[in-house]
Amino acid sequence: MWAAARKLANERGRDEKSVTESQAQGHWIRGTAQGNGLIVGSGDYGPVVAFDPKTNETTVTKMAGQDTKNPGPKRVAFGNGVFVIVGEKGLIARTPDGKTWENNHTRDDVGDVQCVEFNGREFLLAHTDAKSKTTKLMKSADGLAWEAVDRPAPRQIRFVNGVLYSSSYPPTKLARSLDGGKTWEPLANDEGWHFKAYAYGPLIGGPPPQVPPAPKPASK
Repeated sequence: MWAAARKLANERGRDEKSVTESQAQGHWIRGTAQGNGLIVGSGDYGPVVAFDPKTNETTVTKMAGQDTKNPGPKRVAFGNGVFVIVGEKGLIARTPDGKTWENNHTRDDVGDVQCVEFNGREFLLAHTDAKSKTTKLMKSADGLAWEAVDRPAPRQIRFVNGVLYSSSYPPTKLARSLDGGKTWEPLANDEGWHFKAYAYGPLIGGPPPQVPPAPKPASK
């Protein structure tokens, strides 16, 4: 991913819309999503990297208004046939293929977007309201038409195995939603862990699996 960002910097030179060499050197992909046969990632300073595993083709796009290194947001989600990319200054863009884009511009009425996730039916995004400076939710089925959601809003949302999980400030505050984000229930975290990533699958580690005993030799 760093090589792709550096390539963009070299190709676009001093273009004010490009990623500079110094920015590319510190560029990290913070999140990825998979769909339409592609892996799409987004991270620091806004470059979006679309990778096609079948052809090894990589397409890098500089997103509008992404000027700072922000390690927090989950900036990309896939659902209903499209990728949605979010970022600071109200960026909410859409692409089916990482090449053709809609709404690659900033929005003063939205403020910084904290994260975007697809809950199996529609996209949810959390953003810092430009006026109240509080976290608000928006939803969209297609990634273009967005509707404000009037309910409590966590700053970070993740969809894992059919369940939405959220973390707020402090980062030890964890909750889950079983109805697509309409209601949230707190989860116990007695040890006070900080949650940065979520995954579903077999646990790694622990005792090795028991091996069945070898068959006894046949009696003569």
